[in-house]
Amino acid sequence: MTGSVNMKKIFLFSLLLSVILAGCSSRSNFKTIKASEAITRLDNQESIVLVIGISTCAACKEYRPIVEELVKNYNLEVFYVELDSDVNTDVQQLVEKHLIEARWTPTTYIFDEGKLVESKTGSIRYQTLRDWLMSYEIIE
Repeated sequence: MTGSVNMKKIFLFSLLLSVILAGCSSRSNFKTIKASEAITRLDNQESIVLVIGISTCAACKEYRPIVEELVKNYNLEVFYVELDSDVNTDVQQLVEKHLIEARWTPTTYIFDEGKLVESKTGSIRYQTLRDWLMSYEIIE
């Protein structure tokens, strides 16, 4: 009887672990990073999609689930920098060096090999964001 109890415990533990890991993986490609990491990626000429926001910004809070859904549906990697939760000098350097057009939040940027291609400001509707990223062949 103790063998069947142990098997049930192992089964329940495995099931619980699977649920936890599945829940964690749904957001894994929408990554919050520090401004310093964004600078490094862009200085290394990476091609990335970057969103900037502020923790108290209502439009940023509205936009986040839209980006998360797109990331999930298209297995897309998007980086997010929360400007007011980071070191001011790093944020200033990121804005001055790479985000010259940063005036509003949220703003979504497309970089190709570290160079700014285009940006869009505001909480973009899902279909508009999808179509915009498709136009640059970031998603199919």
